[in-house]
Amino acid sequence: MAGFLVAIGILLGRAVAGDWQSIPDTLLDFCRCGWPALFLLGSAATLETIYGRKNEAVNHRDWASFAVGPLYILASVTYIAVRGRL
Repeated sequence: MAGFLVAIGILLGRAVAGDWQSIPDTLLDFCRCGWPALFLLGSAATLETIYGRKNEAVNHRDWASFAVGPLYILASVTYIAVRGRL
């Protein structure tokens, strides 16, 4: 959860950064740069549904949580780096 929230914060923080010349331009920039947050939300919901089921015999949730959190952060930083300036 922490990795997901950091990744969303990176994406949405970049989406609202800018010149703030007008409300329509700011909202357009937010939509153009912030849409990957919806993709991360969908993937997090899917993974939590899959790995969130508690299995008493083998608990795979621990390794999945530690592996997926940094991947969310890496994906958001990579997107911001590739996207560059608006």
